[in-house]
Amino acid sequence: MLPHLAERLQIPLRERNVLLRVANEPYPAFAVDRHWALVASNGAFTPFLSGIEPGLLRPPVDVLRLTLHPGGLAPRLAYYQEWRSIGHISASSSHFSFLRRRASFRSLAPPRSSERPSM
Repeated sequence: MLPHLAERLQIPLRERNVLLRVANEPYPAFAVDRHWALVASNGAFTPFLSGIEPGLLRPPVDVLRLTLHPGGLAPRLAYYQEWRSIGHISASSSHFSFLRRRASFRSLAPPRSSERPSM
């Protein structure tokens, strides 16, 4: 709707870009590359980073580690335990086996069922 309105009002393209950026600012957003390294984020994402361990924010920022690490976003996730359980199932599948090869993820991943101590 906003692009259509800007077109009808004949707002120059450069000013349309500013308008769109400002309109999307209340919504936190970030972009990652194929290695899950943070590439870009908007200003609305910045408050999520307050209180994060400084080491997790040193470039290149590994978004998986930032999300799963106890000093990162993990304590702020409402359904973290459930999400982590699903993540464990996914990480155990061959489709997501690349996650287990990442040192930053391996240290945070729960053990596979075959690696868990028997009761």
